[in-house]
Amino acid sequence: MMNSNDITKLLQTKPHKYVVKDYTAKKSSTSCWSKFGLPAEIIDEKTNEFKIIDGFASLKDYFTTFVFRSGSKGTGTKNLTDHNCSNKDVNQPTLHEVIQEKTISDIHRTELIDSIANWCAINMRPFHCVEDPGFIIISQVLLDIRARYGRLPVGKVRAENILPCANTVKRRIQTLAGISRSEVATRLAAAGARGELAFSPDLRTDRVILEQNIELQDIHFAAAMLNPSYRSLRQATKEEQTRTQKYLRKRLEGITQSVASSALTHSDSDDDHDNRDYLARYMDNPPVSRKQDEVFRYLKFDHRETNTSDILEFWKTMA
Repeated sequence: MMNSNDITKLLQTKPHKYVVKDYTAKKSSTSCWSKFGLPAEIIDEKTNEFKIIDGFASLKDYFTTFVFRSGSKGTGTKNLTDHNCSNKDVNQPTLHEVIQEKTISDIHRTELIDSIANWCAINMRPFHCVEDPGFIIISQVLLDIRARYGRLPVGKVRAENILPCANTVKRRIQTLAGISRSEVATRLAAAGARGELAFSPDLRTDRVILEQNIELQDIHFAAAMLNPSYRSLRQATKEEQTRTQKYLRKRLEGITQSVASSALTHSDSDDDHDNRDYLARYMDNPPVSRKQDEVFRYLKFDHRETNTSDILEFWKTMA
């Protein structure tokens, strides 16, 4: 035989099988029946057939069940009307009204502004730090922690007891970095398994990689790097473009100086022969003017009229 606790558990765990039905007796004017009903077992869901479990009454919201027997020799509704839910006003405020946002008083808001102003002034912090998304997130977390612990006396909880120290933050960053790297590795592995992964080495900004992988042997190949498809670097950031241009400019100047050196003029290698020929054709112009003139004509060259995609085509036409 079931007791009130058994019925409460069935109503909470098997809502498709047990429900609370309205109490429809003629003499049911007692206000407690707006909150209570009679527990019932569903016999046939399609035909809405059910069987009332006699001897009990249950809360419609929380399914808490009490002993209840009607009639002159019954228990009556006293134990139901004495329950807290029955004593609450039926016209109680809605959930939205209960949890609506609170507005801070002017006094407390001024106190907060003063503390932020002193922080910025004494520690030389930028004023817009108060609008930083990270600062806002931290403030919201602290407010949520405060809400979870109820109404605590002012000053009872010290900020020093909540905020972590620098070493704790450092260790946590290392832990989070490891977690993030693991997640990235998992995603990259999955993308590689699907054939969706492509690698692009950073040849624009790393000086060591540029030195080792882009060996500019003569002025022709150096200037060929100024081809519009390379010079624009549309996929690079402004900093990457600037660093690349500085690097190429430095290598061009170095090549020009090596060509003009007397040591190279006595060499019989093929590269040195090309360099001497290049120098002879521009002997009458200063190095800076010669380079500017060459780059100017190169940039005006219409690569679309050539029959090849060779970026050295311009220099072959000048041979």
